[in-house]
Amino acid sequence: MAIRSKKEEEVVEEAKVEEKPVKKAAAKSTAKKTTATARKRTTKPKLDLAQEVLVINMSQASFIYEARKGNGFLELDEYLDSDYMTVEDLQIMKNSNRGIFEKGWLFVDDEEAVEFLGIKKYMDKVLLPEQLDDLFELDTNVLKEELAKFSPSIKENIYQTMKLKYEAGELSNVHVIRAIEESLNVDQTLSVLNG
Repeated sequence: MAIRSKKEEEVVEEAKVEEKPVKKAAAKSTAKKTTATARKRTTKPKLDLAQEVLVINMSQASFIYEARKGNGFLELDEYLDSDYMTVEDLQIMKNSNRGIFEKGWLFVDDEEAVEFLGIKKYMDKVLLPEQLDDLFELDTNVLKEELAKFSPSIKENIYQTMKLKYEAGELSNVHVIRAIEESLNVDQTLSVLNG
C-alpha cells in the first residue's frame, strides 16, 4: 500500500465529491404556450405556358417590349391597343421587368393567367375605360382619396381621359376636373379649364 500524505487524501476526497451527479432543477419554461395552426399551402394553378392571352396597352404612349431571353416581343402603338402573348413570355416579362405590371402599363385579360403569374394585385389597380367613367361620377373628396391609391402612370391615364372627355363635352364638372388636377399637381396655368 502506498503512503499518501494528508493533503493528497483531501484532494482525492474532494475529487470524489465533485464527481457526484448533481440534480438539476427543472427549468421553468418562460415561453408562452400558443396553439399551432396549420397553414394551408396555396398551390399554383396549372396552366399551359404556350397558351396565348390578350394583353392591352394601358400607357398613354406606345409600348415596346423585347425579352432578354426567349423570343418575346410586343409592340403596341397607342393606348388600348391589344395583342396576344404566351403565358411563358408574360412570365419572363414579370420576372425581368416587374415594373411593367406594377406601374399598370399592361393589362392581362385572362383571369387564369393573372392568377398563375401572381399579378392579381397589380391588375386590380388598372382602370379600364368603363371604370374610368365611373371614377368621374364620384364625389370630389372620395375621388381625391381614390386617386391617392394609384400609380403615376394610372393617374396620367385618368388625366388624359379627363382631358379628352372635357374637349368632347362629355365632362363638364369643374369640381371633378380640379380634384383630378390637384391630385396630379397640375399647374393651374396649364389647367384644361384655362384652354
